[in-house]
Amino acid sequence: MNNQAQRVQTNLNARNAFYDPTMKVVDFATIQQVNDLAFYRRDGTWIDSRLANDREQARPTRVIEFGSAAYHELVGRLARDNRQGSIALRGDIRILVDGEAVLVRAARAGQDEASVNRDVKGPGDQ
Repeated sequence: MNNQAQRVQTNLNARNAFYDPTMKVVDFATIQQVNDLAFYRRDGTWIDSRLANDREQARPTRVIEFGSAAYHELVGRLARDNRQGSIALRGDIRILVDGEAVLVRAARAGQDEASVNRDVKGPGDQ
């Protein structure tokens, strides 16, 4: 039953719900599949499952703030592989990009757009 439901699924199963052998609905909020990647939540951070087996590789070598110029570059890079949705999870996200572990920091409460985008220039800016 679960396999058939997933095959014909036309919308996101954000709760990762399925039926157990007693036909009770079971869901996992700490595991998400986005695009062709799987993420799990540990200590408040979403972690790309490709980083799960190697703690050293999982340590981020770069930190990107939500909304920054680097963030927009990352969105473009992920879009080339149809993976732009992988950084749409709420909260901080640790993701493997081109062999590099990257921490994408979510916008913080009280953070205004100007402070996040201080390095983003608009049309006509020098």
